[in-house]
Amino acid sequence: MQESDETLVTVVIPVYNMEKYVARCIQSVLDQIYGNLDIIIVNDGSTDSSKDIIEEYSRRDERIRVITTANKGLSAARNIGIIEGRGEYIAFVDADDYISREYVDILLKTCKDNGVSISQCFYYNINEDCNEDIFASEIGSKYKVTLYKEREMLLSLYNHMMLPSTLTWTKLYKKDLFCVGKDTLDVMDKEHLAFPEGRIYEDDYVVYRLFHKAGKMAVVDKKLYAYRKNPNGITNGRYTIKGLDLMASLEARIEYYKKAGDKGIINLTYRRYYYELCRTIYKVKNNKDNIPNWKECIKELNRKKRSTLTKILLIAKFEDKSIIKTQLIKGKCIYKMIWND
Repeated sequence: MQESDETLVTVVIPVYNMEKYVARCIQSVLDQIYGNLDIIIVNDGSTDSSKDIIEEYSRRDERIRVITTANKGLSAARNIGIIEGRGEYIAFVDADDYISREYVDILLKTCKDNGVSISQCFYYNINEDCNEDIFASEIGSKYKVTLYKEREMLLSLYNHMMLPSTLTWTKLYKKDLFCVGKDTLDVMDKEHLAFPEGRIYEDDYVVYRLFHKAGKMAVVDKKLYAYRKNPNGITNGRYTIKGLDLMASLEARIEYYKKAGDKGIINLTYRRYYYELCRTIYKVKNNKDNIPNWKECIKELNRKKRSTLTKILLIAKFEDKSIIKTQLIKGKCIYKMIWND
């Protein structure tokens, strides 16, 4: 074991109707090289055999604590894990995913060696039926650690690489970064830095604020997490009115950085917001039967799109783009405006 077992690490596994995958997930946590774990499995009102599988594992290993609740969603389950967690550090693993045996060991060592409150690894995309140990051949292999300061972390949210991202999983956090208080979407509320209940895209509400609070983080260029893209998952299924939560999360991010006075990040968020508005309008138009008052919804989205385009056209240069590239982006935005309306 590479790291001393003195530091307790909490691993939170929210479970809702994951009988097909949950055993693989739990076993990957139990198989960690790092042994001093506080494993919290939150049974979020499962109606399949998940509950029986979870309880069987809890009888096998005293490190597991099972908390059963009525179905309140992923955010509520994660928040319960934060409240009940006893560890100095905390990680979240989705019940249909699994992790390398080195996951906790490497991420904890990375946090301690570099004096950071957040560490992150890369991940594999796997298909629905993958249960093989895709990490076996890489155990003990070398890896590189890259440090990011707060602003570098925030800028990375606007690229498409596996660098600092808004994904909650793939990370280990100092637990004291979180604060579960009154459930509110006010992003300036320092008494509630936790996952917003009843929302999807919950990561987008939280992780950039954790970056801001942490000040710096470390990224390990090694794949230690297996992400199973579930076609029936919350964000991959039919488009419904809940999809608008992504817009609300970006609006919250804009307000947060307005108050922080970071014009560069605000401008980048306007750009991302505009593209997501265009995508959302397209999705709403193609899923009318799932969207109550869809015509009013389209009207409001178009109003926001025109307002955001005006702001984008006033930007001289995006922080991550040259003046020429900025002009091309503006042209693309105008094209999207005409094409979507």
